Amino acid sequence: MVVVFAVAMAWVEAAVVFYLRSMMGRIEPYQPTVARHRRVCPGGTAARTCHNGHAVAVGFLAGRDVARRIGYAAVAFGVWDIFITSS
Repeated sequence: MVVVFAVAMAWVEAAVVFYLRSMMGRIEPYQPTVARHRRVCPGGTAARTCHNGHAVAVGFLAGRDVARRIGYAAVAFGVWDIFITSS
């Protein structure tokens, strides 16, 4: 269930990034000019920060002791990172 949660969170964050890029007109990831929209950029940072909180929360809920909680949080973060990178 931790892996399913992490994959779902990766999909949600990919949707957020796509939405932010479409608002800025920057769907193509490789463009010659740098985006300078400071009011939109914190949204992506907030989404990643929130996911770190989700990984810690799911680790806390899934594990019974500290070592297992850290392990589950690491698994959730690792799976999320793999799936967010591939999207």
